[in-house]
Amino acid sequence: MDAQYNIRGTAKAKMADMIEATKAFDEQYRLKDKAIQAADQGAAALQALDEQYQLMDRATIAADSGASVFKQGIDLVILKASEADSKYFITEQAKNKYGELDKMYQITEKAVEARETAEMLLKDKQAECCFCQ
Repeated sequence: MDAQYNIRGTAKAKMADMIEATKAFDEQYRLKDKAIQAADQGAAALQALDEQYQLMDRATIAADSGASVFKQGIDLVILKASEADSKYFITEQAKNKYGELDKMYQITEKAVEARETAEMLLKDKQAECCFCQ
């Protein structure tokens, strides 16, 4: 189909035409130069505003203050969690519940067996795949 209608060649030609038209449009209206000039003016205006109102300094102070408040919040959460643990014995209850579940389902024993099995499988695979033998 491409050979019959020369789709690729036509597409390349149209793309080249579009690029040339874009370049001509830019040359005629100097869009690139105007965009650079506008960006430079915007940067200069922002710098003047920053110098006048100390925006960067204030933003830094606000960020530092926010970080301080965040740290205080984290410290408060830790304190409250510790108080709740002391009052309701959460850690002790969790340990006791784990002990019950361990007895009921033999979690520790099964974990040890799984680890030993995994170690044996790894040793077997290493023996099979070792390139230094």
